[in-house]
Amino acid sequence: MSGYSANSDSLSSASKKISDDASGTQQATAQSTATTIAAADFGQAHGAHQGDYAAAMKELGAGLGGMTGTLTSFASLLGQAATNYSSVEGSNATTVTNSGS
Repeated sequence: MSGYSANSDSLSSASKKISDDASGTQQATAQSTATTIAAADFGQAHGAHQGDYAAAMKELGAGLGGMTGTLTSFASLLGQAATNYSSVEGSNATTVTNSGS
């Protein structure tokens, strides 16, 4: 059979993978956006741009923080969907089994 399918294991696995990736991104963002580059590091001709660079890194960090928060929430919803899916599947199996009784 080809195409897409859904089951609680797939949803749970996707939830964990997305959550782990978002967590890793969040940790990397914190390390990379806390810039220690000073104006002197930009050289004499470009030192005045250090402030813009630092502000841009701060904005980048904020954007990535928002993205990782959204992904973490999405992963949580997938996990909840997996739990609900499993519950409904169990209930449906019981209904089908008992329908011939």
